[in-house]
Amino acid sequence: PHANHVLQKLIANVHQARVRFVAEEFRGRAAAAARHRVRGRVLERLLEHVSAEHVGGLVEELLDACPLLCHHAFGNFVLQRVLEHGTAK
Repeated sequence: PHANHVLQKLIANVHQARVRFVAEEFRGRAAAAARHRVRGRVLERLLEHVSAEHVGGLVEELLDACPLLCHHAFGNFVLQRVLEHGTAK
């Protein structure tokens, strides 16, 4: 139950090239993960610490699900990170 804390620390403290695999695991599942209490936090760390070229696909998935996520208890926090750390595209 505590592996998410390890992933969050890994994402925050290790060079992004080494944690790119975490972002790749979320591909196709970002919106569902954003609605989960624990997975959403890992997504937030990815958005904060990994460059747009590695998480761009995830951001697109999240923006496509924006109407659902903006009213969700956990998804809204992930969307806030998109707004804070996303690019101007």
